[in-house]
Amino acid sequence: MPVAVKDNFCTTQISSLCGSAIIKGFTSPYDVTVVHLRKAGAVVMGKTNLDEFKMGSANIHSSFGPVYNPHDLRKGKV
Repeated sequence: MPVAVKDNFCTTQISSLCGSAIIKGFTSPYDVTVVHLRKAGAVVMGKTNLDEFKMGSANIHSSFGPVYNPHDLRKGKV
């Protein structure tokens, strides 16, 4: 089962940036508990964007740009 996890969850196979360019290239030496979904057969396909260091609630203050809903037909709207 493919899953995506927020970028503030540490993973050993995908770098963890917490929405910040400051820690570019950081890959954790351990998986956070929620990622133990792998033991149940899940495959972490990627990570989702968030406000830098999760300091916000609108998901618009990431070093990598604002977060958009891919199913929202109003492209470019936050």
